[in-house]
Amino acid sequence: MKPICERANLRRFTAFPALDTIEPIWGRVESLLNTQRRIVYTERYLGSPELRIETGLRVATDTPLPGAHFERGKDYVRFRVLLDPGIHGFGLWAGQDSGSEDAQAERFFAKRDGIRVRIEGYGEGRGDQIEITRWNERGVGNQVVIAFDYEECDQVAEHEAAFLEGLAAQGDWSAEQLGKLAAEARYEWRPAVDLAREARKAVES
Repeated sequence: MKPICERANLRRFTAFPALDTIEPIWGRVESLLNTQRRIVYTERYLGSPELRIETGLRVATDTPLPGAHFERGKDYVRFRVLLDPGIHGFGLWAGQDSGSEDAQAERFFAKRDGIRVRIEGYGEGRGDQIEITRWNERGVGNQVVIAFDYEECDQVAEHEAAFLEGLAAQGDWSAEQLGKLAAEARYEWRPAVDLAREARKAVES
């Protein structure tokens, strides 16, 4: 891998948590949070079709410590971000026993007790996001994606809601189907009308 100082400046940045990589990762995370856009939180277990989505979140402010907090101790480094409303959040930690970044990457690709971080964007784009993928010691994978609403999010949300209400009024889309369509629109950052059109074609063919 390229040195962390070089990778941290790339638009598409990949890293594995270690004592010398947490701070560069935090630098990119902080720059995205500083745009103060509303946050879309998605979480899923790898291999499972279930997807948890929460929208309209902000960095928490009513907390003893700052909602977004970086800390370097004697033998550890970490950051954590708390989100409101609810109990959502994300963060990373590395200590002396975490090993090097290469060791963390090796464990990740072996799907055993490893974490990979991918960050897209510098804070000005619709596709800006933070992706944290973890494999635990039992080989169970979990992925959290933090995405950011863009400036026209209110108008888009109103348009999407009206479109979904129209589908519901037609009576040939179930509540479950509408829920999945709305979730996919958020997760894939694609208009619900496009996804609905694709679904129709798939059924008709």
